[in-house]
Amino acid sequence: MWIPRLPGEECTGRVHGGDGWCRTRLTSTKNTEQRTMRKAEMVQRIAQELGCTTAKAEVAVEAILTTIKASLQQGEPVILRRFGTWQVHAKRARVGRNPKTGAAAAIPARRVVRFLAGQPFKQAVAGAAPPGG
Repeated sequence: MWIPRLPGEECTGRVHGGDGWCRTRLTSTKNTEQRTMRKAEMVQRIAQELGCTTAKAEVAVEAILTTIKASLQQGEPVILRRFGTWQVHAKRARVGRNPKTGAAAAIPARRVVRFLAGQPFKQAVAGAAPPGG
């Protein structure tokens, strides 16, 4: 059976355990054209903004990331006003299911990092000017 697809849709392949037909997924051209900023590009931008060397900017970025990671490892939240908060949350152990077989599987307790964006940061991303800033 032929399934017509709209522009931007792609075939995701056969579905295991299903009827074997090709499923389609709408892919936004906006998402495929978006760039992802990597740490190296962040270092370059900071070096340009501050007028310093790339090496000094890289040391600064590494120091910030190391400090955030060390604080979170100790269970301390990291708060950057007007930007956001990183917190460590403990997740309890639980019983899950293997989606393929349906068998019960023990999922151990773990710690996860959560980021809560601050209001000015949310507004900046949304395109609105932050109040008073």
